[in-house]
Amino acid sequence: MKNQGYWALKIITAVFGVLMTLYMGYHIFSAFYDPLTTVTAVLLHPEDTLPVQGVFVRDERLIPMPDGPIEYSAANGERVSRGQRVAVVYADESALTAGAELAALRQRLEQLTAVANRQPTLTGSAALQAEVRRGLLTLRSVYDSGRLAGLRDGALELRASLYRLEYTINRDIDMTPLIEDVRAQITALENRVFPVSTVAVSPEAGLFYSSPDGFEQLLPFDSTLGISADRLLTLMLAKPPRPAGNTAKLVFGLEHQYAFILPDAQARALGKTVELRFTDERSSELLTFSVLSVSSPSEGLSAVTVSSNRYLSRYIGKRRMDAELVTASHSGVRVPRSAVRVDEDGVTYVFCRVLNQVVRKNIRIILEVERENFYLAEYLPESTRNLLPGDTIITSGKDLYDKKVLE
Repeated sequence: MKNQGYWALKIITAVFGVLMTLYMGYHIFSAFYDPLTTVTAVLLHPEDTLPVQGVFVRDERLIPMPDGPIEYSAANGERVSRGQRVAVVYADESALTAGAELAALRQRLEQLTAVANRQPTLTGSAALQAEVRRGLLTLRSVYDSGRLAGLRDGALELRASLYRLEYTINRDIDMTPLIEDVRAQITALENRVFPVSTVAVSPEAGLFYSSPDGFEQLLPFDSTLGISADRLLTLMLAKPPRPAGNTAKLVFGLEHQYAFILPDAQARALGKTVELRFTDERSSELLTFSVLSVSSPSEGLSAVTVSSNRYLSRYIGKRRMDAELVTASHSGVRVPRSAVRVDEDGVTYVFCRVLNQVVRKNIRIILEVERENFYLAEYLPESTRNLLPGDTIITSGKDLYDKKVLE
């Protein structure tokens, strides 16, 4: 029994000694270890937005075309002049196919002729390869910006560059037989196509579009000015039938309008211009519109009509579109909530690490972003004493004070 008591005492003493050692070690470690954590300050431009749904309104007119298989020679969004050919209508599908072949052969003849007349020693293959790359980038830029009218010309220029590159690399190619063969094919197809085709021309100058949506007569130009919110909603939800047969349309002028619905309080707070970002576009560009009218409230809602004389060809094929209305925009330096301190005088500040020293920088908070747990501080770039993008903000640390030297 004495033996058992002795060993129990020894075990208790050993456990107590280990616990005391751990306790003292923890406090010694805490005294010397300073868990300094930092984050880099960045400049942000957050926005307050409201989602809106609206419709485009344009000065547009329907153009009836002859019946039959049709091939449009004017691109959507292309500006055409009065009397300009916009389409060819064929007697049957076989004539339409022959017409497409004829157009392709004419392009090929134009390109072959340009290549044959060109002196191959003026431009090397390396320069032509760079020209092809630029052509590809230009096509991508035209497509991304929505300028559909420029796609056809860009594609033709790119194809011509490829022909020139092939001819430069293979200089022994005799172009004359190729050109004569294409000319003979063109003559044969013209004899087949011309007697059974009708050329359609534009009756007026304007922007051409081949697929009207039926809203052209339902939403005449200026028709939404002062319109009530419930009437605008009815028009937005309408499903008008598309025009029958071969029908295209012309859009006149440069101005286009966008009508949408807002709660009356937000509608009354609008200025002379608004900024919109269309949410189903590839681009996130912010577009500026002038406010034309704000209707009287109807059940707490108002209809707003805005206009612009830019971007018309980009949206000529759009009617109903969702957008974000920017109601306020801010610019400031992002500061984590955990880094913000307040002194006894109520002055807000943060500590920054500059080389091996702690530096206090006073800030003025202009926005609190609760969902992301940070503040936006006023950006004052006039002096390095202010908080600037790129500064190293201390988010946590022990015994911090201004001008403290860090080991």
